[in-house]
Amino acid sequence: MLATMLLVTACAMAKGQTTPPADVRAFELTPVPPPTPAMKYQLLFDDLSDRRPGNAAPLYLDAVLLMGPDAKQNAQKALKAYEDRDLNTFASLGQALDKPELFEEVDLAGRREQCDWESPFRDVGIRTLLPHLEPLVHGVARLIQVKALRQIEQGKVDDALATLRLGYELSDKTGREPVLIAGLVSVNMTTAMDDCLVHLMNRAESPNLYWALADFPARQAILRGGFDGERGSAAASLPDLARVKAGEELSAQRWHAILDYVGSLPVDESGRPRKVDAVGGTSPDVLHQARQEYAQSHHMTAKQAADVEPAVVLGSFYFRQYQIEFDEMYKLRALPYPALLARSRDYRAHVAMVIAQQPGNPFLQLLPTIDRAVWKFARLDRQLAALSAVEALRSHAAANGGALPKRLEDVTETPVPQNPATGKPFDYRLENDTATLSDSQSADPLTYTVKIRKRSE
Repeated sequence: MLATMLLVTACAMAKGQTTPPADVRAFELTPVPPPTPAMKYQLLFDDLSDRRPGNAAPLYLDAVLLMGPDAKQNAQKALKAYEDRDLNTFASLGQALDKPELFEEVDLAGRREQCDWESPFRDVGIRTLLPHLEPLVHGVARLIQVKALRQIEQGKVDDALATLRLGYELSDKTGREPVLIAGLVSVNMTTAMDDCLVHLMNRAESPNLYWALADFPARQAILRGGFDGERGSAAASLPDLARVKAGEELSAQRWHAILDYVGSLPVDESGRPRKVDAVGGTSPDVLHQARQEYAQSHHMTAKQAADVEPAVVLGSFYFRQYQIEFDEMYKLRALPYPALLARSRDYRAHVAMVIAQQPGNPFLQLLPTIDRAVWKFARLDRQLAALSAVEALRSHAAANGGALPKRLEDVTETPVPQNPATGKPFDYRLENDTATLSDSQSADPLTYTVKIRKRSE
């Protein structure tokens, strides 16, 4: 059985997935102002009275056990039927998938203050297994989508919002694990809930959800947490590397074992090992540089360093180079998206250059080129901001006899958020009573068209 290696899998997800389709959506909105009280609707259990002490993870695992053997497949069939507007099939499958006991567990889990899966990152690093992610994203999250969409079709708006809150809570808690792949799964879940929310917003009876969306935390915090976990994964995977970080010396035999192991790891989406020859594949220039650094750090002469086994010199040098290059990525994590996106693209090219300079360094193969993963988070935060902007347009129309604004600056009832992916306002135009909100500056475009439903309808 193949182990799931967190860092490798996260890199593969970031590198291997195709570009998602353009974010194109159409809205026909009933012109209603935000609710009173303003926070009547919330996408997370933010009220202290809703929260309960305890750990959500066991309750979510109970929900997985309560799904039954065919739930994942039937939920996918139901969502496909809904997409095809085969509502009879959707209703039939949806009714069978409405499992009260499961949703009771999910509700209890959503209200818990903590969520600790107790995954042994600190003990086994990239060899950690995360078996809970797949049934959560392909099972529990899909069941939540099906239930919410059924309630939307039935006109049960408040019930649908309560169900979607369970999905947003699940995505938020899934992303709390300090590893990039958990964050990417969280992004997928949140996007799925947003898709359902768009259907709800288009209903004639939909409330204005501006403050619910504006209150939802940006997902960049989850990305930052994923960076934090990845940083220590290599040392946690091999106890000998933790000793190196602590200043201990390793024998040539131990360095050979480490370099052979790391050099045989699968580091791309194919799952095939690259078999890096750490000692034999090293150029004379790199070996000379490694000996110079070893002599300096160990207060040796060049002649003394030349007598040290190459595996010892190269192992120490290679691991230090990996730490330096990893921090070149890690230091970017707090930057706003425009700078983070640009720097992460530059980092991809930088990593390729360093690998070309040190082809024998197996640790460099583990460096995550994270520009595509960063864009997934930026794209989601852009989507959440755009949905907030759509509801701001609804607020303006409600206050102005159903008329959409000529310019975004004319919206004063509820602030229109900027596009977090660019740090600038969304593009906007009004033509023939149709507003178009867009992002023309990103390679992956966004276009939302908004019409206001006539009150007589």
